[in-house]
Amino acid sequence: MKKPTLALFILFSIVTAQDVYLSFENYNADEESLEIWLANNVDLYGVQFTVSGFYVMDVTPGVDVLESGNMLSFNSSGLILMFGFGMPIQPGEHHFCTIYFNEINYILACFESLYFSGWGGQSIEDYEFEECLNTGLCLILGDVNDDGEIDVIDVIESVDCILNDMDTCFCADMNNDLEIDITDIVIMIELILHPFTIEDIINVNWTLDYFVFDGEVNQIYDGDEYTITFLEQNNTYGYFDCNTIWGNYSIDFPDQIEFYNMWTTYVYCIDSQDMMIYSILLSVNRFELQSLTLILQNTETGDELHFVHD
Repeated sequence: MKKPTLALFILFSIVTAQDVYLSFENYNADEESLEIWLANNVDLYGVQFTVSGFYVMDVTPGVDVLESGNMLSFNSSGLILMFGFGMPIQPGEHHFCTIYFNEINYILACFESLYFSGWGGQSIEDYEFEECLNTGLCLILGDVNDDGEIDVIDVIESVDCILNDMDTCFCADMNNDLEIDITDIVIMIELILHPFTIEDIINVNWTLDYFVFDGEVNQIYDGDEYTITFLEQNNTYGYFDCNTIWGNYSIDFPDQIEFYNMWTTYVYCIDSQDMMIYSILLSVNRFELQSLTLILQNTETGDELHFVHD
């Protein structure tokens, strides 16, 4: 846990410590667009990466790519290349490109197969990229036929997908490992045979694994821990990085939840995710139990908190 501080400080715009960092920004499923941003500490003469999860229709370069005299090429699978005979992309933070798609084909969009080149084709190996983006394709994990329920029909369709090597059963990926296999079938059957009750939620120490905010998957900072416990009589409390929270909750099975009369200590910490996570918690209206995972979700914004317990 970080040491709390009340000291005022000034935020400077700092380019990432890595030579190159790629990130997702301004994802809009309705307008079928997604921006890719790039931060670099070195001159870039060539860039190559793939963004999975979409059928890509068009890619337009950001202003810095245009001004450098370089060109972008792409294919429908999301492979994007930057090359040319112009100036390199100078160190800084840049809107690299905007992707336009006409179909979402997976529950996550991810960076894959990244290559960066400096002067003379020198490979740049010191790079990082953002974790996968939740595309919002699957509203209920396990509901393969999208009828609002998880039942034996979903199991049958999932088995068919495995046997016939089909790539249409996105919602059957119960453990989010990007593969549909027998493990997902077992989890699905367990969920059907043993529906969860309130007893599976209360008096359990739930630990935040990761969260989704504004369409982006965010990992918990190293060394930080966020927990929440649901008690009987609709009371709840939790311990964040620098703060303690407490208040009330109400659950309406099978999937409705609301937090109310919530309080927090509001201790300020530098470089803390407390307020972002707390704001998501206050806004959630739906929950989903998956074996040892509790997902709290705002169905309007797509923001999610993913908790686990032993």
